[in-house]
Amino acid sequence: MAITNWQRVNFPRLSFSIPPGMTNVPVRGIDTQVGRCASTNMSLLFQFVRPSGMEPKETSTPVQVGGLAATMVIRPLRADESPWERAAGNTNYVLLAVPNVTTQRMGGNSLRMSIFYRDPKDLPVAKAIVESIHFEGGVGNSPRAGQ
Repeated sequence: MAITNWQRVNFPRLSFSIPPGMTNVPVRGIDTQVGRCASTNMSLLFQFVRPSGMEPKETSTPVQVGGLAATMVIRPLRADESPWERAAGNTNYVLLAVPNVTTQRMGGNSLRMSIFYRDPKDLPVAKAIVESIHFEGGVGNSPRAGQ
């Protein structure tokens, strides 16, 4: 998917592009870096967490994100999860887990990003957001995909 007229959003440890109509929604984590972006048909949440237990507990696909090995799950939301996203009309889900993004330990050093969307036709948009991720300084203590 071509990224045209998209806006780049910058956070202390990462940046990524979001499509027109999606905005950065200010949020504040208690002891970790978090972020949220939303539009009328999509919601993105991320946080830096400790790596233990962050890998999805279901079948995932190995991917490369920002030059680092990661895993991604794409599936419909289950009836018993994310009631606030279901209430917003989002019924599909992308879960991205990128372990050991930085050597920084404060508040966690592994990225977990969830993208919720309504229409399956929005999956290419969610994937384009993931593909646009760039990690800022101190990156590289995770094995590279394919090595």
